[in-house]
Amino acid sequence: MSLLIGNYLHDYQERLRKRAHKLSVKKAVGQFTIDYRDHCRTISKNIDLISRYHLSRDHPFARPLLREALFSLLLAFEDLKGLEYLASLNPNKRSYIWNEVEVNYAHLHELEIASFYKTSQFSPPPRSA
Repeated sequence: MSLLIGNYLHDYQERLRKRAHKLSVKKAVGQFTIDYRDHCRTISKNIDLISRYHLSRDHPFARPLLREALFSLLLAFEDLKGLEYLASLNPNKRSYIWNEVEVNYAHLHELEIASFYKTSQFSPPPRSA
């Protein structure tokens, strides 16, 4: 991971932690979920553009879209880590927050597999008979 991306992710984590302490639990969960969904939307949009036009990974137009999708995937994971942090701060709301985290992790895992591994141009060629 490059130093620039590492620094940005560290700053993003700090902003999430500050937000977790400033907002009420309900508002913080809502804000983390909104950010998470925005990042997932970016992933879906970029992968959809690549698959719609049947671009290979090495195509000059696909590279920046894939980079942005992978970066959004990192940010979505950080949003979920922020929700986990929020759950650790609020033990009385822990089960509610953990349910959100579990659902979102499952969704993100499905999105990651569907978008990066199951599209035709990213899957290995079929075996010959």
